[in-house]
Amino acid sequence: LLWASFGFRYSAFAAATTGKDAFLGQIAEQPGATGWLLSTAQRLHLLPEAYLYGSALTVQFASQRAAFLNGEFSTTGWWWYFPYAFAVKTTIPAMIVGLLGLAALVRRWRTLEPGQTTTERAKAGLYAGTPLLALIGVYGIFALTSNLNIGHRHLLPIYPALIILAGGAGFWLQPLFGRAQSAEPQGAQRRRKQHSGGARSPQSAARSPVSGSRTPGRGPRSVMATATLAALAWHVAESITIRPDYLAYFNQLAGGPSEAYKHLADSSLDWGQDLPALKQWLEREGLQQPGAGNVYLSYFGTARPDYYGIKAIPLAGFIDRRPPQPPDPLGAGVYCISATVLDVIGPSFYKADDESNYQAALKNLVAFARASENEQTWSALLRQTGEQYWH
Repeated sequence: LLWASFGFRYSAFAAATTGKDAFLGQIAEQPGATGWLLSTAQRLHLLPEAYLYGSALTVQFASQRAAFLNGEFSTTGWWWYFPYAFAVKTTIPAMIVGLLGLAALVRRWRTLEPGQTTTERAKAGLYAGTPLLALIGVYGIFALTSNLNIGHRHLLPIYPALIILAGGAGFWLQPLFGRAQSAEPQGAQRRRKQHSGGARSPQSAARSPVSGSRTPGRGPRSVMATATLAALAWHVAESITIRPDYLAYFNQLAGGPSEAYKHLADSSLDWGQDLPALKQWLEREGLQQPGAGNVYLSYFGTARPDYYGIKAIPLAGFIDRRPPQPPDPLGAGVYCISATVLDVIGPSFYKADDESNYQAALKNLVAFARASENEQTWSALLRQTGEQYWH
């Protein structure tokens, strides 16, 4: 399928293309076992060259990426990032339903047929769930060891499997809908029917319409059924309440959406989706009227604020579209800053190896300021460096 997608062509470039060697050199530069596999595939032409380059680029970007978690910063991530993201981005009632499904599974394991042990019943149940458990387990292990901690969305592939497993909580609801399992194990029922030739006794005919069903009582199972229904209703209410801002959902453990930026950022919360809402807020506050004062915007996203009619002085953001020029002076006004930029995940993310660049820039700033005090010194500095250097 991969070869067909690339038209069964190995080379990523036409033969006469210049600079292609430097472009594709990143494949061989990848470290470790992954780099060896990519280099081997390139040398033996096992996969299309463009696909190998894309894979190498993905490995490169995934090895180090600025990340934010609970006020901390890292370029290699945390092992507990995704468990934490799951805990605060999943609704609490959904997690409760999952626990109720697990409790139902244990209850069924303890409902034995003649000749079966709890261990045998548990093994059979786990074997039936192997595809789902394998997906969750393998994907979960890779998530715990990943350096790419930029968004809860990377956990989304395991949610369908978790939801199917949580569906086991329906076991508690069976008595409420007249579909209870017989108090007698199914295997025993079949053997009893075979022994009696399938004839129904007067006693069995007098029982409820669903043969062998028991009337729902006020026992533990009824309590579990009520808890399941309450959790499902709570989950629906959470969904309706956050609509349509689903990306910004955080549960009560994190303090809700208003406290979200203190916990996670980037695609767990802020993907630049709020420009229309920002425009409405600015209009409502009268900040887009002539003479209303300056509005400054540091935006995390790929859209263009001016497309939405936002009149603001642009500050550095995720994609800095400002032309090279002296920065606009900052003054009084309203500063609109995306949550991700506020959490310093964008280009302003500060790393230890940036210190030397900062010190060099500081020296340039001092030299620029001193030279501007004297016309001759200023002219000499511009002849030496050129005006574009300072832009």
